[in-house]
Amino acid sequence: MNDLTLVLEGGAFRSLYTSGVLDVLLKNNIDKLETEGRIMVIQPKKPVEVTRLERDKTKLQNLYNDGVKDMEEKLEELLQKIN
Repeated sequence: MNDLTLVLEGGAFRSLYTSGVLDVLLKNNIDKLETEGRIMVIQPKKPVEVTRLERDKTKLQNLYNDGVKDMEEKLEELLQKIN
């Protein structure tokens, strides 16, 4: 397997990250590892509609509750894979 190795310094990393290129590289690698069965991806089913600086406690609680529900749905599959 060819692992992705990326070494960037200072502004190069920032420009690559903000342009979305890094996201695409990481997503492609994650998708490959998931397809190979080497990792299990647990992600929200619904779009995340809170910002990093969200202060609305209701929105944050709803996001947390959705995360718990998503994890509970994947828990059996996860336990089977690690045993």
